[in-house]
Formats: sequence, structure tokens, C-alpha cells
Amino acid sequence: MSEFISQNLWEILGIVAASVGAAFAIGNWAGAVNADRKSFRAFMAEIREKLDRILQRLPPPATVQPGSPVQLTGFGEKISTGLAVKAWAAGEAPKLAERACGKQPFEIFELRLDHVERRFAEDEALQRTMRAGAYEHGTEVEQVRKVYEVELRDELLRRVGTDT
Repeated sequence: MSEFISQNLWEILGIVAASVGAAFAIGNWAGAVNADRKSFRAFMAEIREKLDRILQRLPPPATVQPGSPVQLTGFGEKISTGLAVKAWAAGEAPKLAERACGKQPFEIFELRLDHVERRFAEDEALQRTMRAGAYEHGTEVEQVRKVYEVELRDELLRRVGTDT
């Protein structure tokens, strides 16, 4: 056996050196892969953070859909439910029902706009409710006011028997 080793010493040393080198290379590669994983996780965390900042800067969704007749969006309906706007509109509609009789839907639309603006200007409790609703839903008071306007228009249209 010693004769085999002495005759093939350089080949054996070459195989050992190659094995040690391969093990070292594999170790370096595994370390690089782990480092890349950590870097990738850090990169993704940074992307998520920046995306969150971008999303926070986006305006809140609209409460009404454009077009005629104006309708509430899902977001607008959520605000309406949360603030009991339909109940408010049912209480306000009798005050306008006589003036709304015989009017076209667009005239009722204009009538309710004036009424909501006047009520908002006069009624501090209504102002607080709208401001609180805007705060709770992350939108502007104007968007909440539009919900009140649409719900009042719809209630008036129901009462005077005009379809939208």
C-alpha cells in the first residue's frame, strides 16, 4: 500500500487539494446565496415601505359616481350607512317636499344642493357629524357632503314619485 501511495502521491494530493478547493468554493457559494437572500429581503422590505408611502399619498376614493344621475359609490354608501345619512334625509325631505312637487329630477337635484349647503352652514351639529365622518373615513368634508346631497335627492324623488 505504501508503494501505491508513493507512486500516486501527486495524484492523491491533487485529489485532496481539488476536494478542499471544491468544499471551499461550495462554502463561498452558499454564503453568497444566504447574503443574497438577506439582501433580497431587505430590498423587498424597502419596496413595501415605499409603496405604503405612495399609497398614503393617493387621494381617497370618490363618494359619488360621475354621470347623470349622480349615484353613490361603494365608498359613498359606506359613509351613508356609517353616518345614518338616509335617516337624516328622511327627516329633511318633508321640509322640501312641497317645493319639490312638480319639478323635474334635475330641478330636485339643484333644490337639494341649496338645502344641504344652507343646513351645513347653519347647523353646527351637522358640521361636526360631517367633519367626523370625513375624518373616520379618510376623506374630505366635501365628499361627505355629496353623500348627504345624493341621499336627500333620492329621498325627495321617492316622495314626489319621480324616477331617477
